[in-house]
Amino acid sequence: MSPLQAPAPVGVAFSPAGLLFPYYIGVAYSLQAAGLITPSTPIGGSSAGSIAATALACGIPKAGARAALIELCDEYRSGISLNQALRRQLAELLPNDCAEIAGRRLTLCYQQVLPWPRSCIVSEWSDKQDLIDTVAASCNWPFFYSAWPLVKVRGGLGLDGFFALPRGRFGCPDLPAARTLAVCALPRISLDFSAADTIQPGGPQYGLPAGTSDAEWFAWATSAAPEEQLDMMIELGERHADAWLQAEGLTLVIPT
Repeated sequence: MSPLQAPAPVGVAFSPAGLLFPYYIGVAYSLQAAGLITPSTPIGGSSAGSIAATALACGIPKAGARAALIELCDEYRSGISLNQALRRQLAELLPNDCAEIAGRRLTLCYQQVLPWPRSCIVSEWSDKQDLIDTVAASCNWPFFYSAWPLVKVRGGLGLDGFFALPRGRFGCPDLPAARTLAVCALPRISLDFSAADTIQPGGPQYGLPAGTSDAEWFAWATSAAPEEQLDMMIELGERHADAWLQAEGLTLVIPT
């Protein structure tokens, strides 16, 4: 960002969430429909949050993102690793010029382990494969995402973006914005963001679905839920985004 360029008013960062990322589809595309997320809004994330952020930054429609996540979960249930399934879906979903489209608007995180440990906060990519590799590294929770603990990325070996930032950020990177809205799909996680700058299940304003305990919700983070359950997660994200918008005095715009 140029020294003379004012920061964007709001940026949106998505945290790690495992297989709860359908919740992010509901939140993200509702904020987009309301006009809060525009083509110039800074977006970022780690792990599952990097998938949602990348889809938004690359202009993927909601229907396309939903279809890809359904296929990814189907493949994971059939025994394909998340690493393989995610790479396949990203290769089909992202346009060939996605690296150029995402540009400096998108910020993704992963932790490099080898050849030397360092936090990697990435906002530029050379091509589509480089962006896919970055998302894959950001999602690499050891032994859950892949049989191997590390994945190849940018000439090194990397881990989940959760490890790249302080614990209180919970994978939500700093963004070039005056205000950052943190979106976290996991309840009972303490974040270094104010309540007004957080959308997160739990509490009176952002409750879990009726009859669903925190333990059940957390369990879905590591297992591929059936399609109807995935749609429930999307709908919950939509409701929580709408609740946040109302608290901000904004209105959700429903396309006609």
